[in-house]
Amino acid sequence: MVQAVLSAMLSLENPSATLLRESIGWQFALARRRVEVEDATTSGRNAQQCEEVE
Repeated sequence: MVQAVLSAMLSLENPSATLLRESIGWQFALARRRVEVEDATTSGRNAQQCEEVE
C-alpha cells in the first residue's frame, strides 16, 4: 500500500502526484510549525512558573 502511494507520488506522468506531493509537504510544514509553537508556548509557561516560584 505504502509502496503504491510512493510510486504514484514519484511518477512524473501523473499530474495529481505533484499535487499530492505539495499537499503532503504543506501538511508536514504545518505540523512542524505547530510543534514549534507548542514548544515555545510550553517553554514560556515553564519560565513564567519558575519566576513565580522564586
